[in-house]
Order: sequence, then structure tokens, then C-alpha cells
Amino acid sequence: MSTPRTPRRYGPTGMAISRPIFFNLPPSLPCVDYLPPTVPPTSSPRLVRHFTATPTKGLASPTKPTSPTKGLATGRTQRTQTTTTTTTTPTAFGVQVETVTHTVTTIKNVEQEGEQEDETGYEIANETPHRQTNEATVHPRNSRVPTVRKYLPIHPSKLSFVGGKRVYVVTRAQRPGVYNNWPAVLAVTKGVKDPIFEARADFADAKEVYRVAYEEGTISADPIPGGAFDTSSYIDEPIELDELDLMGLRNLGLHEYYIPTPSELERPTTNYKFYLVTKGEAVGIYGNWHQAAVRTEHVKSRGSCFRKCDSWREALIGYTLAYENGEIEVFPIPGGMFDIPLRHEDPEEL
Repeated sequence: MSTPRTPRRYGPTGMAISRPIFFNLPPSLPCVDYLPPTVPPTSSPRLVRHFTATPTKGLASPTKPTSPTKGLATGRTQRTQTTTTTTTTPTAFGVQVETVTHTVTTIKNVEQEGEQEDETGYEIANETPHRQTNEATVHPRNSRVPTVRKYLPIHPSKLSFVGGKRVYVVTRAQRPGVYNNWPAVLAVTKGVKDPIFEARADFADAKEVYRVAYEEGTISADPIPGGAFDTSSYIDEPIELDELDLMGLRNLGLHEYYIPTPSELERPTTNYKFYLVTKGEAVGIYGNWHQAAVRTEHVKSRGSCFRKCDSWREALIGYTLAYENGEIEVFPIPGGMFDIPLRHEDPEEL
């Protein structure tokens, strides 16, 4: 993607990751925006249910929060049966991992499922053969374990103050940070696929956006090897090839994802930018472009849907109507940082 010659207020919606994962997924229904004059009453939370093959820790994104524990509720469920094929290609800087996913999705009411759950989820998972491995021989002594280099973005507390009437927060670039001029933004985003940056009111506002993204673990530092910005701290994360081989076999199951009710949404700390996400890896109302982008750009082929709103009320009305109409959809990438299925506790353990 060529870098624009003139300033733009918002970065593009694409996203690149250090370990590319490409998916071939079916398109979803078209996105429709709703802005009714009044907010209809809310109802009970909904669940989105997926039958997925989830990658193991070898491909995990930054540390994810613990899965929430919820009980089943009545309403719509989304069941997705997913099969994956994974290949690895050695490169000069690690191993490129490519995963092709085929997905078949059905939507039903919870009340209509009944005993069919075992036929489509539990039994398939238990009938799938699992390859037995000897953990002691996966990586023999003196063998070279392939790694992926992960550059560490600067901590928010170490950001240097910049003044000016127009400040840019850059969260995917060769060197993420806060800048006060357009040439600096061009310099740190040059050569980076689908950079993410946004103009904010002042340094304090930009730093807050950066802090939220940093704590989420969604800031991406991707310097060109040997370039001027290839001086940041980094870690070399090992890739367990044996785990990649088992990606399509392990952790099969019927996954459920929680969809928050409108009353559970928290208003962003900003008061002039609101992004409504109704279809994506996670849904809700966010106060900056970065949070909306990282939740929608990986799943464009599945019909991810977002829009910018002028006020919190406008965004809340849009989310509420979409929720009441059953048009909120959550479809995280298997093994991605937003793939946080619900955990159902065993009654005997309570």
C-alpha cells in the first residue's frame, strides 16, 4: 500500500501481524446502520456459539484475559464448524505460518437445539483422532527451534511529550508512539502494511489512546530489518511446530462467546469520538479508531461492520437496535487474542 502524500485524519482499516494468518471465510450479510429516534428496551445477553479448531499457544497473540463464566441464555446462537490447513515457510527472520480456514455456519434458536448439540459438537470432537506425541522428543537437544521476532513498543510512561494543535497517535508502525507533525508519521509508517494512526486533540488525549492500546496488547511495532528504526527491544518467541501440526485436531469443541447487552457497555473516556462495532472479533462502542480497527480488519470477509458516531447517544442507539434485532455478531479468529470463549463451570466444582 502506498503512503498518502497528504495528511489523513484516520489510518486505513487493514492490519498486519508478525505471523501472518490468512483465512478464506464466507461473506456475511451486508452491514446496515440504524438510528431510531428512541432507544428500545434491552433484553437478556446473547451468546454466539462456534464449533472451531483452535490453535494452541504457538500462535497465540499477546496475553488474553481469562475467559468469562456465563450460563446459557435463550436467544439466537451462531454455530460455526471450522476446518483448518496450516503450512509453515522458513524465512530469514523466523517462520511464516499460513492457515487456510473453511467455515460452515448455521444459526438457530437456543430452544430448537436440544439434543442436537451432542451430534454436531461433542461427538465430533470425541471421534476426532488425536496424534500421540512424545513430548521429550519434540525438540531434541541441540536442535534449532524456529522463532518469530516480536518488537516491544515503548511503555506509555516513557512517551516523550510533544506539543502542538494537532497530535498523532501511531499504534501500528515501525516505531509506534505520539508525534506532532505529519512528516514524522510518514517516516515511522513507511513500509508498514496497513499502519494505524489517528489525529487527537492534544498529547494527553493521544497518550490515553496509546495507553489503552498498550494495555490491550494490540500495539504493533514492525521495523524494517536493518532500517533506521530497527533499534527497539525485542524478544524471540519460539514456534512449536508440533503444535501447529495438531492445530486442526486439538481443542475441538462448541465455543460460545458473550455478547454484552446495551446496558453493560461502558462509555469511553473520550467525549468527541465514538466508534460502533456491531460485527467483528469483539463488539461494542470504542473511543478511538485503533480499537475499532483491530476488532474488524481481520474479518472483513465475514462482514465485519463498524461506523463512526458523533455522540455516545447515537452509538448507543445504534448498538441497542442492532442487539434487539439479533444483528450483533461475534466471530473471533480461532486462536487470536479475541478468541475468548465462555467457560461453563462443572456444578460438582462449585
